[in-house]
Amino acid sequence: MLARNNGLNYARLGLVTSKKKAKRAVDRNLVKRLARETFRLHQHQLVGLDVLVLLRSLPKEDDPSQLRTQLETLWGKLLAKPQQD
Repeated sequence: MLARNNGLNYARLGLVTSKKKAKRAVDRNLVKRLARETFRLHQHQLVGLDVLVLLRSLPKEDDPSQLRTQLETLWGKLLAKPQQD
């Protein structure tokens, strides 16, 4: 997850999910859906940021709750870090 100040009064989200990291379209769509959902839950705390979510690898199990937990952890780390340009 990468973030940068955008100078706006709202947050924006970018998603990168490649076929190389997630072969099946179902998996890529799941990652994007969960990333959007968790972003919506945190977007009021992310005012003024552009956030890019990069898929590095998928969890071994087909368990969306594990992916959701990883995303929540990343959002927490991002919110704890002071932002700069």
